[in-house]
Amino acid sequence: MRDFQEYIQKVMDVSGQQVDKVEETLLLFEQLGRLAKAMRVDVGLSYDSGSQIPKKDDALAGLLFYTVNLANHLGINLETAFRARENRQKRRKNRE
Repeated sequence: MRDFQEYIQKVMDVSGQQVDKVEETLLLFEQLGRLAKAMRVDVGLSYDSGSQIPKKDDALAGLLFYTVNLANHLGINLETAFRARENRQKRRKNRE
């Protein structure tokens, strides 16, 4: 995961894009909305038929990109955070 975080940082550095934490969060939510729209179609819920239906894989890739980039902005090592969360979940389940 650390390699992926470094890769995303390089992509951002090369692109020259300057995105702050607030904009990054909004972009992340936008991708989540795209995924929700694609899934609405899958389960037969209504949607704006005049708009383009996003591809789920593209929306998920966008979510991953913006999540990792936000973690970079916040100085969070996602692998460390993920493993710590998994350990907390295991301890909680063992207490139940």
